[in-house]
Amino acid sequence: MAAKTQVYRWDFNVFDFAQSVKGKPLYNVTMALLQDQGLLPPQPLAASGGSPGGGLAKLERFAIILASAVHDLGHPGVNNAFLVRSRDKHALTYNDRSVNENMHASLAFTLAAEEPGLNLFARFSPAEYEQVRKLVLDMVLSTDMDVHFKLLKAFEDELASAPDVATWASLEQRSLLFQMLVHLADLANPSRPWHLALTWAEWVVTEFLQQGRREASCGLAVSDMCNEAKVCMPAAQLFFIERFMLPTLEAFRPAAPAFYRLALPWLGDTRAKWEAFKAGGVKLPRTGYPALPPGGEAQLCAVLEGSSGCTCSASHAQGQAQEQQQQVLARIGQQQ
Repeated sequence: MAAKTQVYRWDFNVFDFAQSVKGKPLYNVTMALLQDQGLLPPQPLAASGGSPGGGLAKLERFAIILASAVHDLGHPGVNNAFLVRSRDKHALTYNDRSVNENMHASLAFTLAAEEPGLNLFARFSPAEYEQVRKLVLDMVLSTDMDVHFKLLKAFEDELASAPDVATWASLEQRSLLFQMLVHLADLANPSRPWHLALTWAEWVVTEFLQQGRREASCGLAVSDMCNEAKVCMPAAQLFFIERFMLPTLEAFRPAAPAFYRLALPWLGDTRAKWEAFKAGGVKLPRTGYPALPPGGEAQLCAVLEGSSGCTCSASHAQGQAQEQQQQVLARIGQQQ
């Protein structure tokens, strides 16, 4: 199935898609979006538009897609704290501040400037390039979790003074809106259908555990979230949802109410299943997790029953998920 017929679906399975495009999902998804939005040459990308109530200008759409595509470009598989503690060359280059994020953005613009055939900005006027560069840099740097609370407060403060985001017309306001959009997208995997949320969680936790091994091999103290002896994947996921994902989704609700209504029930379903995993004694990702499509609660319990102390049944897991989803839907109805 063509990428552009899938990428707008919230249940888009990028893992299956990656296999169908021979391991190049990011390129294919990005190109599909740029093409579908009419953002590839020779289409003009005038900086006009984006006025109050006028939606997104083409230049803004281009910047959002590009920032999303490059926000982890060249990622080394370790976090900023590891790079700083290990005195990595990138930490020295970027003076310990948002090391990975600065590297991602710098690499993207460097490749565009130096690699033949990659200059995405050749058709831009100086003013257009300046605007796109600012927006992309702001969005990529906003994905550093160290600035999460600062970003959230800035967005909530702006909403308090201008509750209708459709009236946000200044470059700074629109940049703030787009920073929140990309940051939320970066956090949002727990609000995808469970089989996708689980897979992403496993990938993230596995990467942390690999970092822990690298920390130990470098003679560094092993970070708690990277320590196999301390990590509890379900507890970590529940903490992440409560501390970061849900507050960000709630804050962005005025800007994207339809997305809020789409994502919140899935997030409730994911929370219920992580609670079941936690109760079942699951601690770490394991090789050979069975796939768990929506509605596959029996498979959930097959996993739990393979761990110590699980007394879960398929009907219990299903009932728990349904009850959680009903509570979430009732909450939406009360807030509308």
